[in-house]
Amino acid sequence: MLADALHGSAGAGPFLAAAGLLLVSGIAKLRRPDAAADVLASFRVPGGRHAARAVGAAELGLAAWAIAAPDRAAAVAVCAAYALFAVVAAALVARTVPLASCGCLGETRTPPSVVHVLLNVACAGVAAVAVAAPPPALDELLPSLPLGGAPFVLGVLAATWLAVAVLAHLPQALAAYRPQRG
Repeated sequence: MLADALHGSAGAGPFLAAAGLLLVSGIAKLRRPDAAADVLASFRVPGGRHAARAVGAAELGLAAWAIAAPDRAAAVAVCAAYALFAVVAAALVARTVPLASCGCLGETRTPPSVVHVLLNVACAGVAAVAVAAPPPALDELLPSLPLGGAPFVLGVLAATWLAVAVLAHLPQALAAYRPQRG
């Protein structure tokens, strides 16, 4: 039984971390929608801050669904969301006039970068795996794990935090090491 639970948690951890990133991003857009509104306006999506908050609310709702009931349908929705985000990030990176922020993390200045594209593709891939093999629900998984699943939950939270840190800081850190042209 423990072996089955550990096997299920192997797929559940990355999927829940991807859902956690959606949760953080959704909350950020609800709190500080201006950067996301700028991105939407750059694609000629009307609605400004209201539209940005609607996107944030949708991310929050999708994250809650994926965390509470990680079934095949939730995994398909998470996969589709991240695939769309990857396309948007790639379009933003390809533009000649860069935006100050991709809008992912609300007030945090996160210029669009290849890192954003790759992280979104990775999260879409994790969700695609969950489509093929949906992770167990937390109420089934956690009691069967050591220490009531506390280490698992801490691992998912750490992975989510790491994904946020990668989005917020890695592109700027990599840019700092580029040779200066002059």
